[in-house]
Amino acid sequence: MIHGITTFVVQDTEELWQTISARGGRPIEVIEGPLMDGMNIVGDLFGAGKMFLPQVVKSARVMKQAVAHLIPHIEAEKLAIAAQGGDVSARGKIVIATVKGDVHDIGKNIVTVVLQCNNFDVVNMGVMVPCSRSWRVPRSRAPTSSACRA
Repeated sequence: MIHGITTFVVQDTEELWQTISARGGRPIEVIEGPLMDGMNIVGDLFGAGKMFLPQVVKSARVMKQAVAHLIPHIEAEKLAIAAQGGDVSARGKIVIATVKGDVHDIGKNIVTVVLQCNNFDVVNMGVMVPCSRSWRVPRSRAPTSSACRA
């Protein structure tokens, strides 16, 4: 992930999931553990001037691909919880956006996935959202919270 190479991302992600699953872990643990560890290294390198935005974006795309592979496992977990009588209802609704002027949505996308894994209904408005829209849309969706990232 750190180098933005996608060749083995699905296989590596599945291997991480199988290891965590074997000990009774949840799919979110792959995201919050090894995937975030990798993105933290990317952030440190970027902060130190040893990595530049195009490389960060490339690493984020690898993260996004890994998370996409985990989505079916996350959905299966929710179905299993519901089948056992567990509560999988939404804990709240959050409208989230990256404001106009910010050209990437790496952090917003990571936050969105983590919130969804924790049973929040997330309305993702996307990237480069003008201020007027970033306040008008949340009110019409009746969220319990809204967030804009710059």
